[in-house]
Amino acid sequence: MTMVGLGGLKAVVSLLDVSDTSMVQLALDSVEAVLKVGAKRNVDYVTVLDELEGIEGIEALQSHESDEIYTKAVAIIETYLSGEEDDEENVMPGYGQDGMFAFGVAAEKSEGGSAIERPVLGESQHQAPQFQF
Repeated sequence: MTMVGLGGLKAVVSLLDVSDTSMVQLALDSVEAVLKVGAKRNVDYVTVLDELEGIEGIEALQSHESDEIYTKAVAIIETYLSGEEDDEENVMPGYGQDGMFAFGVAAEKSEGGSAIERPVLGESQHQAPQFQF
């Protein structure tokens, strides 16, 4: 079980709008670490972050009074979130196995052609949790 699957990213995202600058910096560092691991392992944590409204939180930090927070927020956006605009409403559907249009395709292909794993929030396992991201 991953930190993201256990709800850890939700807790981190909630820290993006606290008044303590050191806590916001810690939250940004944590979000960046999760996105970095996701990119390395080809896991789509950007979608999870978006569902948790974390992208909006990071974008809001571009107007933070702290230069360090601003710089970190911009770096995360440019590195991991560029191109993650709301363009999905104009995307054409794919084709299902029956040759018909399909809107809810289970796996997407990355630029390299490999399938992107979509993490499931709140997924329960009957094994002892292993905390990693």
